[in-house]
Amino acid sequence: MARTPYNNFKAISYAKTWCGKEGNACGVFLKGDKLSDCAHFVAHCLAAGGIVIKDPTTKLCPQGLAVRNVDLVTGLNALAQSFENVFPIALNDAIVGDVGFLKLERPRHAFMVCEVWNPYTDPLGTPKVYAHSTARCCEQMETSWRQWLSDAFRLEDG
Repeated sequence: MARTPYNNFKAISYAKTWCGKEGNACGVFLKGDKLSDCAHFVAHCLAAGGIVIKDPTTKLCPQGLAVRNVDLVTGLNALAQSFENVFPIALNDAIVGDVGFLKLERPRHAFMVCEVWNPYTDPLGTPKVYAHSTARCCEQMETSWRQWLSDAFRLEDG
């Protein structure tokens, strides 16, 4: 199977640069009016690394990037079918640079892992993440979120 071009270092660097700001490289931060910036932020992280997932329904991002978690999960699942360097993982196996999602009836919140979490030595913990709407700059997620941890993906350099 082929590998898609991707640079994990660039994706992580974007996350580090923009995690504490109400903004993105495109100049848009989605907030209020049933909008949140978590998927949009992760879409920009992925794009910085070389994987572009577009939003097929709206034009909220001037660069056309995904702004909905469901579009990111769908896009990453499609890439996983075609490329060996994009694949689903269990969040327990997450390492720096992996992306994950919380899910209730659909994917609700997107984040990038910034520090390895060992569920065996810290069974009640959660990973430290970069995220936007629930602002995280390499900070641990709330323990209560563990019940909603769902989709996660590893994106290796290609």
